[in-house]
This record gives sequence, C-alpha cells and structure tokens, in this order.
Amino acid sequence: MASAEAKTQPTIWIFGYGSLIWGTGPVQVTEKRTGILTGWHREWTWISTAARPGAPTCSLAPGGQVKGVFLKLRSKSTKQDLDIFRQRERAATEEMVSELPEPGATTYFWTMGDNLSRYPEFNGLTGQKLARALAEKAAQISSPGTDGVLPSDYIRQVHQFDPEDHITSEIFHFLPDLSTNISNCGAH
Repeated sequence: MASAEAKTQPTIWIFGYGSLIWGTGPVQVTEKRTGILTGWHREWTWISTAARPGAPTCSLAPGGQVKGVFLKLRSKSTKQDLDIFRQRERAATEEMVSELPEPGATTYFWTMGDNLSRYPEFNGLTGQKLARALAEKAAQISSPGTDGVLPSDYIRQVHQFDPEDHITSEIFHFLPDLSTNISNCGAH
C-alpha cells in the first residue's frame, strides 16, 4: 500500500533561472533539465540582500517566457529540500505550476520581485540607462556571493546560459570586457 501511495504523490521540481542554473547549494537533485517556463520573463529588478549583498540578480516578471533549468527533488527528502529552497529564495514570491516539466509534476519557483526603488542610484532609470547602472554596480563588487561567484560573473553566466534573452544581453553588453581591460588601459 505504501508504494502505491508513493506513486500517486506528485513529482516535485524547482525551476531556476539565475544562480540555480549552475548550483543548488546543499540540495542534491535527481535530474536536471533545461526548459522553458511560459508566462514569465527574466528581469534584473532585485538587488540581493543575502547571497550577493548589494548585487543585481535575476527576478521574474509576468509575460513571455524564460529559459531555465528544472531540478527534480529527491523523493526521500522532498520536504526538507523544498524548505531549503524556500529559505534560500524569497519565500513571499513563491509560485507553482502543475504538469511541468512532465505530466503529474509540480514545479516551484520564486519571482523575487522588484526592490530597485530602495536604491536611489536606480530611481527613474529604465532601458539601457538602467542596464548600464546595474552592470556598473555588479562590476564594482569584488566579493563573491555565497556560491563563490562574483556579481559580474553571475551576469556573464546567466547570459552564457541564455544568450537570446535580450534583457540579460543588454546588461551583459555594459559589463567591462575582462579580456581587453588590460590592453586598453590608457587608450581613451
């Protein structure tokens, strides 16, 4: 009877579109799939207060679609692993979809939200001006996040994962080019 009940339990997945693309922290997953979440798109409207204090990080806004990774949680530790993600992410922004990435699945993700209004340097900025300011902010932070990744490298890694994302491409465009910085010193 217990095995029949276990088969009726939904498979729990996490959708990641930022740092979860390359790292899950202490959680070990049983499967990782690249895929698309429809109804949401990646934005850069969250300034980290925990993982990368002061650094721009990804958030999700309604509409469109976003490429990310689906992470299947272990059935033996689903509740504990889900709690770890809820503590890691911004729990108040938790969303859930059913039947994705497979029939019978339940997938959780966190939109993070928009806290840019708390930072005067971003007030009134939109489009390329905001992208430039966020890239400059990321490049100024020389301490890595809890995953060991610098904020500018976080942007680079998200862009490398999804180079078709025009919003991330815009921020990436404004990051200093590390390969030419040394050779171009004093050239301007």
